[in-house]
Amino acid sequence: MKEKYRRYAFFLTILLVCAMTGAAELLQEKEIIFPEITALAVGAWAAPKQLWKTDRLRIWASITLFAVMGVLIVRCIPLPIYAQMILAFAVSSCGLLWSGTNFAPMISAMVLPVLMQTDTWIYPVSASALAAVIVLVQKRMEKIGWRSEGEFMPARLEKSDWIMLVRRVLTVAVLAAPALWLDMKFAAAPPLLVAFTSMTEPGTALRKKPAAAVMVVTACAAAGILCRYGLTGLLGLPLTVSAAAATVVMLAVMSGTGIYLPPAGAITILAMLIPADQMLFYPLQIAAGFAALVVCALVIAPEREEKYIEDAGEEGI
Repeated sequence: MKEKYRRYAFFLTILLVCAMTGAAELLQEKEIIFPEITALAVGAWAAPKQLWKTDRLRIWASITLFAVMGVLIVRCIPLPIYAQMILAFAVSSCGLLWSGTNFAPMISAMVLPVLMQTDTWIYPVSASALAAVIVLVQKRMEKIGWRSEGEFMPARLEKSDWIMLVRRVLTVAVLAAPALWLDMKFAAAPPLLVAFTSMTEPGTALRKKPAAAVMVVTACAAAGILCRYGLTGLLGLPLTVSAAAATVVMLAVMSGTGIYLPPAGAITILAMLIPADQMLFYPLQIAAGFAALVVCALVIAPEREEKYIEDAGEEGI
């Protein structure tokens, strides 16, 4: 993205969050709030260059499909939440490989309704509509010269990709068990699983800055909670105001550090959805869970031959 236009992308990101949260408050349907849309806005609008090797059709289709599948798991597969989560992660991870892309946010689209036990069709409808907004606005940005068009060629599947998928699923299965058992389910929050998946991919720049990634994600989690508690909890302002303020802080953190980490955007808005009694420990759960996932990513995924070339100029997943 051209530097002089980035402030417009930031404004559009804040506007999208306000529209989404405002609609949820107006209609009293919290399922309209789709945290991963903030991640998409960061990666497709605000970052210097799109942070995923994919195309617009795949972005919209994968978010829509896996959001529907996540709700179907909750509605139709009567398993404990732990088993549902691992199933959702495994299926969406397979979908990521079959798509020929590195667009890991599709994982969050499927796992989030399972974690939150969302069984209403409002969630996938909202996710699909918001993803459509993301790709249409991005197309317009490219047409008027705000962003340069990227090229996409589906990656070839190799045996090592399937081996890595098994490692990811086993890792998440091991780490999610104590998180759920200790009632710390947000230590396995879907955006963290997205970041974990991305950090096991070859060529991911943030593998070289794992501590910075943890700090950015934790700061965004804290920003989300502090804005919600201070503005909505103490001052009684609408949740939309809290979400907008948290998004401003999140974008400031990313711009200031030069680390455009889409899952951190989703973590920021997820703070608007969690139960009130979980707010105090939310940033701690996020920090602990992500630190564990980052360590595991570095252990299970030694450097491999790169299939994706990152040249965004700034760090990102």
